[in-house]
Amino acid sequence: MAWIMLTAVIAASVVEDEYLKKTGLTPMDIEATRVVRQKYRSPSGQGHSERIMDIVNAITRGKGYTAGTKQLVSRVSGATRKLQKGLHRIIQSVGKEELNFILCSINVPAMIEVAHTKTIKLLVGTRLKDLETVSRAAIVDGLQKIGLRYRHQRQEWAKQVILQTYGVHLTLFKAYIDDGGDYHSMYKLLYNDLQGEVHKEVLKHIRVQAEAAMEAFHQIDQSGSKTPGIVLKILSDVDDTVFSSGGSFPAGLDSRYPRKSYYPGALALYAAMDRHFAKKHHASLETLKSLASDSPTKSRVPSNIQKLHPANLPKLKTSTPLKIPSLQVSNKSDESQSPLPGTSPEFYILGDLMTPRDTVNFSAFSGLNRSHSGATSNRKNSPHQEGSNLVLLSARPESYKGLTESESYRKYFQPLVERGDLDTSPTMLLGSLDSGPRALLKLFFGSSSDPEHLKSKTATDALYQTLAAKKLSRFNEYAALYPEAAYVYVGDNGQGDVLCAEALANDMVSNPRIIASFIHKVAPTMSTLSMFRKEENRPEDIVRSWKMRGIHLHQTHLGMAKAALDLDLISIDDVRKIGMSAVCEFERISSRYSGRHAGRHLPKAAKDLNSDIDSINSSLAEADRIPYVKTTSAEEAQTFPGDMVSKQSSMEHDVILE
Repeated sequence: MAWIMLTAVIAASVVEDEYLKKTGLTPMDIEATRVVRQKYRSPSGQGHSERIMDIVNAITRGKGYTAGTKQLVSRVSGATRKLQKGLHRIIQSVGKEELNFILCSINVPAMIEVAHTKTIKLLVGTRLKDLETVSRAAIVDGLQKIGLRYRHQRQEWAKQVILQTYGVHLTLFKAYIDDGGDYHSMYKLLYNDLQGEVHKEVLKHIRVQAEAAMEAFHQIDQSGSKTPGIVLKILSDVDDTVFSSGGSFPAGLDSRYPRKSYYPGALALYAAMDRHFAKKHHASLETLKSLASDSPTKSRVPSNIQKLHPANLPKLKTSTPLKIPSLQVSNKSDESQSPLPGTSPEFYILGDLMTPRDTVNFSAFSGLNRSHSGATSNRKNSPHQEGSNLVLLSARPESYKGLTESESYRKYFQPLVERGDLDTSPTMLLGSLDSGPRALLKLFFGSSSDPEHLKSKTATDALYQTLAAKKLSRFNEYAALYPEAAYVYVGDNGQGDVLCAEALANDMVSNPRIIASFIHKVAPTMSTLSMFRKEENRPEDIVRSWKMRGIHLHQTHLGMAKAALDLDLISIDDVRKIGMSAVCEFERISSRYSGRHAGRHLPKAAKDLNSDIDSINSSLAEADRIPYVKTTSAEEAQTFPGDMVSKQSSMEHDVILE
């Protein structure tokens, strides 16, 4: 029996190590790290990076650090210790620029896993002052990926990095962590990985630095908009908001579009709000960064910031501005600039990361705003905010070690980033496994704390109320991570998003950081779960009450764009671009699904879209007007066997194109 248990333990260790090696211990390959690689690239830096990965591979032998007889023999014989000393010497001896290049090039989680404790202490101690913000983020990201929870020493290392990062550097640091393209995020770091006093100290430091950065920003902001934040965060529901649920319960109600089809104009709207904010406050943010020191270890906000005035800023003697260059990614559609990995000596391979040496076009910039060349020409050279600023807020339950979350990133969102539909990877905030059972208990036993008009009449209402409470809780926890941010909330009226938006609106007086809430109409107004849903209220009365509280109900994302224009969240040119994007996306969906069961309600979707196009065209010059959409006729559409029998046949392999 003992041998069976021992074999099972070893097998489990091997399986988990293999899983971590392939999906968990991956480098932080984001725009900011690519900037540093290009900025500090040198033959010596590349050689040392490759040497470090050689050491890592020699220790792990291509497997996890804890599994394998060869690893055990190496540790007993002292071979592992010698390799660790060689790794320590490299980290200790290289220059500042080379160290930043190394940390942005290698597989940092794999390096941290095998490095000696002295090497990690060196990085987070003596050499921390030499690290740029993104290099610090790479270290904390690596600590997250090898595991922080219940590991006090690792938590102390992460805390040491964060507590020595100040002001707008800390804002950038958080955005870099969120931009990793996996389920490791600032939210997970603060509310899952860091525990006890470490959690409290880090959260306090974030709040203090955010308040200082906000105070400085308000002193120098000359946009006249009195924006309640130095960055804009867009928190969005997923099902029936970003893409259609296809009417599949409990995901959502909207059957106008096929399941998993991205709504026309949705991603373009999010990108437009992000870029409009970046462009509008560029000058103020640049002035704020000009007050910064060269190192993120030093305080970003002068003690006499209250005495600053915009008119006096040019006369101030400031230290060197923050040296964070800008990135202009080469157009991915140009295949001449994208040779296949491994076929050319111009590629060097570090762990799982392959970076072209001379094929990426980088241009100089600084700060929170970055120039990104996407797949579409109208986005070329458009500045967007640094790091991840799109947050997907879903009631779907979390999974063990982010298995489903990682798959969602790979399947749904990574293709969007690669082709330029999204500037950066979104952050995902999920619900919990107990939300559904708690909703049913609430239904059966009731709750005296609910207002009379919100008493659950059905299991569905009970479920949606509980999920709305969970989303609101997640929102408040996330807002505590970014006290310096302004927020826009986007949801739908099919579940509990309106109830969540109403709760947020009630806090707008004391918490003006919430600029607006946009609600996608996928159900009748009177069936919406709302505090204003009373028998004596008419639909128009409810809509009016929502609008007074900054909640805007629209049937399409083009309608949301028009409302965002009125709130100065986007420009009129942005509205037209969103409209053109929506037309193209609808045409693609129509061409694919017309005549099939999944596309049976596309004529209704076209009617809703054309209604908002007509409204927008009244504000545009004739030459700039958006064309109307139409569905592909049944004769033109390709009909597949079984399409009109079962809607399931069009759902299973859907995602990459939508």
